[in-house]
Amino acid sequence: MADPASLPWFHGRITRDTAEKCLHKTSMEDGTYLLRESTSQIGSYVLSVCKDRKVVHYQIQKQPSGMVGIADGPKFPGPVELVNHHKTNLDGLMTKLSVACNRLAGVKAKAYNDVSHDDLDEATRVALRDIGVGESEEAVSRFKGDILCVVGNILHKKQPWFHGAIPRNEADRRLETHNFEEGMYLIRERGSYRNSYVLGLCHQKKVYHYLFEPNDKGQLSIKAGRPFDNLMAVVNFYSQKSEGLLCTLKTPCDVRWFEFRPKMQSQNILLHPEIQTELRRTLSRSESELKKYRKGTTTTKPIVPTRPPPSPAFQPVAQSDKWKYEKIYESSKVVMMEGFNSPFQKNKKRDISLDPSRLSLGSDLGEGNFGSVKKGTYVLPKGNQILVAVKTLKEEDIPGQKSEILSEANIMAHLDHPNIVRLIGVTQSPNFMLVMELAPEGPLLGYLKKHRSMPMLNVLILMLQVDEGMNYLESQHFVHRDLAARNILVVSENFVKISDFGMSRAMGAGNEYYRAERTGKWPLKWYAPECIYYHKFTSKGDVWSYGVALWEAVSYGMKPYQGMKGPQIVEMLDNGQRLSRPERCPEEVYALMRKCWETNPDDRPTFHEIGLTLSAYIERERTKRK
Repeated sequence: MADPASLPWFHGRITRDTAEKCLHKTSMEDGTYLLRESTSQIGSYVLSVCKDRKVVHYQIQKQPSGMVGIADGPKFPGPVELVNHHKTNLDGLMTKLSVACNRLAGVKAKAYNDVSHDDLDEATRVALRDIGVGESEEAVSRFKGDILCVVGNILHKKQPWFHGAIPRNEADRRLETHNFEEGMYLIRERGSYRNSYVLGLCHQKKVYHYLFEPNDKGQLSIKAGRPFDNLMAVVNFYSQKSEGLLCTLKTPCDVRWFEFRPKMQSQNILLHPEIQTELRRTLSRSESELKKYRKGTTTTKPIVPTRPPPSPAFQPVAQSDKWKYEKIYESSKVVMMEGFNSPFQKNKKRDISLDPSRLSLGSDLGEGNFGSVKKGTYVLPKGNQILVAVKTLKEEDIPGQKSEILSEANIMAHLDHPNIVRLIGVTQSPNFMLVMELAPEGPLLGYLKKHRSMPMLNVLILMLQVDEGMNYLESQHFVHRDLAARNILVVSENFVKISDFGMSRAMGAGNEYYRAERTGKWPLKWYAPECIYYHKFTSKGDVWSYGVALWEAVSYGMKPYQGMKGPQIVEMLDNGQRLSRPERCPEEVYALMRKCWETNPDDRPTFHEIGLTLSAYIERERTKRK
């Protein structure tokens, strides 16, 4: 049986309307034809033929014997043999097949929306080869239909429009977040009902729910609608034709806005390990038929999809070595500045309101997210004077930002850690001002540019302190969302603090992430893929940002992705590429960075694990130099 996928007149899984549009672009001479797959039943085809400038469609049904044929006509091993027969014989057709309507150059025959028959052929060969079966065309043709069924039944789980078992009101909420865009849709599982699904479709600012239930053959359909073998066929058909629905399916409501799903690295989704495992399991059930194809063949190593170059070896530190982390961190601390303990009494709610008469402003330090930043002094209640940094804001300059500043202040008021910039308080007269402790040496980014002679070990000790501060933030259920070298402030050559919580938000009890309601002006170069694509911010997203900040530090202030624009950076990350190792950066430290930049957040280390790894490296290097 010949496989039609490689033949130009086979158009794959297209609808009747699409087939007619293709044929109407030809001369429509009698006998002009194309072959397409049934949009509802796997293994069946449709022959579309021109006669008297009209298009006639002949159903090619798959028989129980495995043969195919038009009703009451001769039967053939496959559709290619049927087409070749009817080039010279009518046998029930109104005209002989004479002129092929070929696909446009470069257009592949689709099996499903995002899967071509070329993809299916490759997936079949990989699965067969992996279980020791030869990849002959005969074997591929024999088992391709089985694989098509398997793929159709599981591939929907990988689609952005499939949202799993969510309740109706949650489906409505998700569609509402996109303002009920016309034609936007999602499909959800219907609770505990087996193989039963609901399509949620937006039309004229309302959501309509269509129930798809299985018939006795397991095919899915709406009430009085045509049956489909699987959800992939459902979406493929209704994306082209509205038959029975109020409108066609246009834009999927992407589940990744609501639940993180890592992007598959392989361009061919069928080669993803999870899908290949299911294909091998299905093929293995046909052991008796596999024997004749396995005979005389040898098991060869399966083709592995192209992947990014491997990261340097990353060895996480054993929990038993935690003492090293504590030891080195203690040695990197300095005595806290005088007066900075007084505002933070344990188990006592803080009043962040300050007496403006005790505050004196000095020179400008720069610009912050909410206004200018000035150097100043503040006299504490006990009479001692301390240096402070003051964020100022005139409400007429930035209307509506006062509440955001207050939010920042309330967040910082509850943070008490030596490597976190401490909030002194807030004053609202004569202007709204946020008063914090001063880090005299300024941002780490500029500091390292001026101190390129600083030993690498000292730089890593500073970044270990940053990790300690981030570990604390994580324990307090906070995400920073803007961790970068510019937001790490230097108190002295051996002491740094994390600053700028203008973008931070409390995640709240029981929540795992903070979702941004709008994009705003985001620091793309420091963002993880799930932050860029799905607007989800977790501590694992902060881990990615820490990796970039670590890169900035060990490169002594270089700019990440130098000269690249946003779209170029996104494309680079999608292709599995990462920032290259800076010249002076140790291999082990670069391996840690690469681990921070894993696509799947679950594969990234925690801040605690980062601390263990860094401290162990520092300890080894110190030992070598003794």
